[in-house]
This record gives sequence, C-alpha cells and structure tokens, in this order.
Amino acid sequence: MTRLFCALAAAMLAVPTEGADNYVGGYLLVQDVQQLKVLASKASTLPVNRMWLSFVSPTMLYVNGSHTLVGTGLNLTAAADGGFAEVQQYVKQLEAGGVETFLSMGGWNYNCYPYLYMRYSVGGYGTSTPNYWKIQEFGGGSVSGCTKGNQYCYVCEPPSQHTSLDKSFSIFPEPAHSASWKAAKEYVTSGANGVAPQWNENMIPGQQWTDPKTGIATLVPGMTAYLAAGRNPYEDIVHLAKDLGCAGVDVDYEEMWHADTFKTGTGPWDLQQTVYKYAAILKNVEATMRMVAPKMKLSTAAGAVGAWGGNWWGGNLKGVWLKVNQAYPDLMSFMASGANSGGVNVMTYDLSSNEQYHECPQPGVCQLDQQ
Repeated sequence: MTRLFCALAAAMLAVPTEGADNYVGGYLLVQDVQQLKVLASKASTLPVNRMWLSFVSPTMLYVNGSHTLVGTGLNLTAAADGGFAEVQQYVKQLEAGGVETFLSMGGWNYNCYPYLYMRYSVGGYGTSTPNYWKIQEFGGGSVSGCTKGNQYCYVCEPPSQHTSLDKSFSIFPEPAHSASWKAAKEYVTSGANGVAPQWNENMIPGQQWTDPKTGIATLVPGMTAYLAAGRNPYEDIVHLAKDLGCAGVDVDYEEMWHADTFKTGTGPWDLQQTVYKYAAILKNVEATMRMVAPKMKLSTAAGAVGAWGGNWWGGNLKGVWLKVNQAYPDLMSFMASGANSGGVNVMTYDLSSNEQYHECPQPGVCQLDQQ
C-alpha cells in the first residue's frame, strides 16, 4: 500500500469547500489499472476520502455512451475498450467505500508546448530562469540550439522519460467549431475588464503554427481525433466522467508557456490573456455539467502562487486564480461552495523561496509560513 500511495503523484493541499465535509485526497497518476484495482479493494480502509484519477488529455475524444478509454489519453490496457470496464468497476468500488473519485484533465505533459515553453518561459528572460541550465546543456547556451531534434532542449521532460513530441504533450485547445466553446468565449468577453480577449483558435493540435515573433513554425502538440469528429474535449470529459460513475471532474491547468508567450507590458508584465483562456475552459466544462450531469462536482488544481496579487515577472501563473475570482466570481464559487463544489486544490510543492527569480509573494516575504 505504501508504494501505491507514493504514486498519488502531484499530491496537493485539498482545501475543504464551504459548507462541505472535510476531505483529504490526492491525484493518482494512473499508469496501470492494477493500481486502481488494489486501491478499490481497500477502499473502506484508505486514509483518503477523495481521489483524482489523472490524467486525460485536453485533446481527448469521447462519445457519450461509447464506453472506451481509447482516444482519451488515459488508455490503460490492451483491451478493445482501453480498460474502461475495469476502471468503471473500480470507481464503483471506491465510491461505495467512501472515496469520491474525480476525473482530471491536464497534468504537466498535457499542458506543455515544448517550443513555446522553451522560447518564452525557460529562455524568455535571459539566463535568469531556474531551468535555463537545460538550454546551456542541450542547446549550447542558446535558444537557437534548442530544436525539434532535442525536443527543444528537453524543457518539458528529460531524455530519461523517452517522450515523443508527437504523442507525449498537449495544449488546452480552443475548439472554434464548438457552439459551447463560443458561448464560453462570449461569457468571458462580457466580463472582460479593460483588456479585450485575444483568442488563438489558429493554434490547432496536429497542425503547424507559426510564431509571429520569430517566424518559426512548429507542430502544435496534442491529439487530433476530436477535430475530425467535431467534438469538444471540454464536453467530452464530463460525458466520460458520468459514464465511469465519477463524482466530479477536475481541470488541472498549467500552461505557463501561454502566459509567457502572450504576456503584455514591459516588465512587470500582465497575463490577462491566460486568465481569459482558463476562465473560458472552466465555463465550458461548467456549462456542460449543468446540462449533462447537474449533480457532478467541479474542482481545479491551482498554482501555489495563483492567489497572489502584485507584480508578475513571468515564469509561472501568479495571480491567475485571483484574477478569475475578481472578474468571474461565479466560476470560482461554483467550485468553492454549494452542491457542485469540488474544491480549489493548491499545488503547494510549487512554493519557492528564491528571490532571484521573483518567486516570493513580495521581497522579503519568503518563509513558508509567510507564504
């Protein structure tokens, strides 16, 4: 059991929601369906009462009632259904044993665009970023040395992980063909304060996207089947969670590359465009839940610096959740209070005391208890 709970990867501070029973849980990085089988068999004695099954891809495809994990990014077995029937069985056991299960979309690899993360996050602030050593080691100290051949200096994952540019990474797409996505954009635009949203619907998984700042064209990471099928992943995750019998869905949004690529200002900068994108994703999921599974809960994984105000110097998602709460309080309250509240789960392992890289709330406020 100890080994399995070490696999509760990216364990987070699960903050009890208003008016809800206390809970403790973690994100289970499901790499083998046997992990879930063992946990389900001990459900009533587990030291957790909530578990996030992770991760499905933001470019997933699932047709309601199809009962397959193939095409979701969480294909666990060689069976024709990718392990759906087994996962459904174990979710039922977990729920019966008092462990609420959530299906999580995202995770680090399913948030990483290698080229843009290299160019504008790791290599976007001179040599003064915590991971610039990757550019020094694999790119000879220059971003121009970070190419497709070395997965852009392996900024998303090291060589030891044997990742593939074509299959291992993804962005959260902007599905322009979807009516519910259009409605989510309209909602965000109606609440925009000062800065107009700038969408990037031409950034399509499986297609070339040209960086207007450098003229470099790269393949946008992510699966493409949802496009051919005319589906929307932000709808499909709700359908899949419902068919699996999950109590809720989770949005684990960590697109730091987006904030650094589309920032405005001259330093300190503003990441309002990322606030808009994240808000639209949440709204799209929430609206689908209201239609498809009105009793389902919604949670999110929030960056440790996400609620901070003050200057943003790049390289993280500082202030995103604060700004969403200020501009779209109903979105945050849907997750934080009431019958649909799944909680805002803070990734406390992201906290840092490094003032050199502006990673403290403010100068001199760096001790963990202060943060």
